[in-house]
Amino acid sequence: MKTKTLIFTAIFTLFLAGCRPQKRIDQINLAHLYNMALSDLTPKYEVYHLEEGKTQVRYHFPASQLLHVRGTREDHFLGRYRLNWYIFESYDSKTPLDSAHIQFTDTLRLDDSRLISETITIPTPGRKVFQLFLELEDLHRRARHSQSFYIDKTHPYAAQFFYFGSGEQEDTFYAPFFLPVNRELTAHYSDSIHFEIDLKYFPQPRQIPAAPYVLEQTIDQPNLQPDTSYTLKFTQGQATFSLPDHGLYYFHHPDLPRSGFSSYSFHEGYPYLLETEDMLMPLRYITSSGEYEQLFDLGDADLAVERFWIKTTGNPDRASTLMRRYYNRVEKANLYFSSHKPGWQTDRGMIYIVFGPPDLVYRSDTGEDWHYRESFQEPSQSFTFTREVNRFSYNNLVLERSTTYRRAWNMAVDKWRR
Repeated sequence: MKTKTLIFTAIFTLFLAGCRPQKRIDQINLAHLYNMALSDLTPKYEVYHLEEGKTQVRYHFPASQLLHVRGTREDHFLGRYRLNWYIFESYDSKTPLDSAHIQFTDTLRLDDSRLISETITIPTPGRKVFQLFLELEDLHRRARHSQSFYIDKTHPYAAQFFYFGSGEQEDTFYAPFFLPVNRELTAHYSDSIHFEIDLKYFPQPRQIPAAPYVLEQTIDQPNLQPDTSYTLKFTQGQATFSLPDHGLYYFHHPDLPRSGFSSYSFHEGYPYLLETEDMLMPLRYITSSGEYEQLFDLGDADLAVERFWIKTTGNPDRASTLMRRYYNRVEKANLYFSSHKPGWQTDRGMIYIVFGPPDLVYRSDTGEDWHYRESFQEPSQSFTFTREVNRFSYNNLVLERSTTYRRAWNMAVDKWRR
């Protein structure tokens, strides 16, 4: 049987007035962003500003996720999907500033394990902050994936005007930046000009949030002081450098010290867990103070992790299952919630690890609301996270704490220990 070949056709249908999603974007459940099992489509996006008035959006997703159907007059199995994009001034906006629908056709291959990928360019307003809302739809089964991006174009040195490359590994990094240390990196800017960027290094903060019912939680004000400063000299829009140590790196133009962006390089392989030593600190959420101290007193991270899980579960097989689940959530928390500290050390990271992915997530200009549905063993639960903008990240959200969370928290912790 002859191998099918890939055919992409893009039909551009522009609706530049009166076009909007089926709901207001602050009323769309975005829980699938924190739990891929909730969506049949799992696209990954990269957003990069080509210049002040244009933004490039790259995306890819597995071809196996698209339903391919053979029509009565067609010899091939075809998949059809549509990318809808909308630009809103804020989550509260009822009407987009601009929008378009772009339809694509894909031809199925034999043993299809490839990624469907595409790049589009959209007009974006300069010198503004806005929300870019994307919807990817499988038109044969009406599966839909929604995603929103905070876009900062208030100055020409914001994060999405840059990307980083590593020739050694042929890796390319787009915002948010998870950059490796001790590797030669090349920073690329959207314009071939000469300029300088200040780069400040901050050691990893050690603060771990207390349980959500603890009202005396230390106020999380990231008034961090840099340990080291560097200057990157860009020639024709490029600069080559390396990051010497693990921690937080903050890039900013010399004239804009409060308007920069960060690289999250907190440990080897971050946001993933490659070393056992990085598995000890996240156990703080499900250990007592004494247990937590004993983990480090052993002086052997592998032994400490193994002993903890086997002792608390009483069963090696269950210990192995819970370890995979727990540390998978730690890695996901790093991916989703990193700000001026590792994602697992944030309030959202703490709730995500202990309670799991929420069933409902609603975003607004001020933060996020999470809801967990009632189950046979657990009551329903809701958490509100309020955005606290700081110079390191727009992704810094803080939990509105309450003593009413004590029972739910203790129940959730107990589930990890039996």
